[in-house]
Amino acid sequence: MILTLQIVIFGIFIFMLFFVLWERGEREEGGVRGASYEEVLSDYARMYAEHEKESNLKVALEGKVSRYYSLAEITSRAGSLLQEDELYDFIVTRTFQIIGYGKCSIMTLSKKGDLVVEAVSGFSEKDSQRSPHAGDPVYQWVIEKKRPLLITNFSLDPRFSSFPDKEEGSLICVPIMKKGEGASTGEISGIMEVRSPIPDAFKEDDLRLLSVLSDILMLSLENIRLYQKTQELSIRDGLTHLYLHRYFQERLEEEMKRCSFYKLKTSLLMCDLDFFKKCNDTYGHIFGDSVLKEVSEILLASVRDIDFVARYGGDEFAIILPETSIEGARVVAERIRTSVAEHTFHTDDHEMHITISIGIGSYPGEGIATKEDLIAMADGALLQAKNTGRNKVC
Repeated sequence: MILTLQIVIFGIFIFMLFFVLWERGEREEGGVRGASYEEVLSDYARMYAEHEKESNLKVALEGKVSRYYSLAEITSRAGSLLQEDELYDFIVTRTFQIIGYGKCSIMTLSKKGDLVVEAVSGFSEKDSQRSPHAGDPVYQWVIEKKRPLLITNFSLDPRFSSFPDKEEGSLICVPIMKKGEGASTGEISGIMEVRSPIPDAFKEDDLRLLSVLSDILMLSLENIRLYQKTQELSIRDGLTHLYLHRYFQERLEEEMKRCSFYKLKTSLLMCDLDFFKKCNDTYGHIFGDSVLKEVSEILLASVRDIDFVARYGGDEFAIILPETSIEGARVVAERIRTSVAEHTFHTDDHEMHITISIGIGSYPGEGIATKEDLIAMADGALLQAKNTGRNKVC
């Protein structure tokens, strides 16, 4: 559309030029000197230059308005995402789309000080496999200064004159600052970057854009983490930090469906502390709570990361063992029983020991079709362990 408008203006310019030259001839014949060809050309060149300037300003303004609309859309969408990886992918993709060229990446800073790539856009498969290094002079500058960085031509920038592997190109690198509970003032959580092999590819407006996007990213990450923390609080026991009975029921049903679909085995341990009521009556509920917490730690230390440990209620615990046969479950149960029996619980003035009884259920199995059937099987085995002397696995 701009090209068409320029052609029309040029046509008008030619028409007016011929008109003025014709008028000049007429005026000179009448004894009045008209404007010279050079004067007319100069006037219309000036008018054309002013129009070009106004057109460029209009294009720049339209570009800024488009970016503002994009930022509003990004803010709204980012605030609705509930997974960190989805947020990283969304921000890096939209950044690349807005800027339109170069390579965009988001990196987080690990506790060890390493940079971990979370998302990239515009990279070749070979480039995307390269690991960034926190010792890179650009990243080091941003991490130490805690400020955004714009380099219009890396090979000519005096700040990095001593860097041996300089190449022509431009880049923008901005810090992602930590916010929220536990974050120190000015603490960096990551880096957002765009690079181009072309010098002067990025301007100050691009730097401001990336700074705003890093703020949007940081605030959205904080929202996600607060949401996840709230979710955790709703499914975990406040005393032992194990999963609650309600969430255990959901997970057991999911696990049985998975086993049924993939033809796998799963086992369930139902655990109950022996004579725990006597412990509470003798030493008080504060000591009883400390016993429950220590037993919970023993249970977690005795199973794999993929296993699921829940506080079933009171002094009862339930453990889901995915992809575990009844024989494998018995090995785990014996390990738990031995660890609890050998553990010393300390009160203010003396030591004591406590034991645990464990019942095993396994799926698939005869008569086991639902999670209620599996729980009943493990519960029946637990009752047998208690009725035959306690401190047993049945």
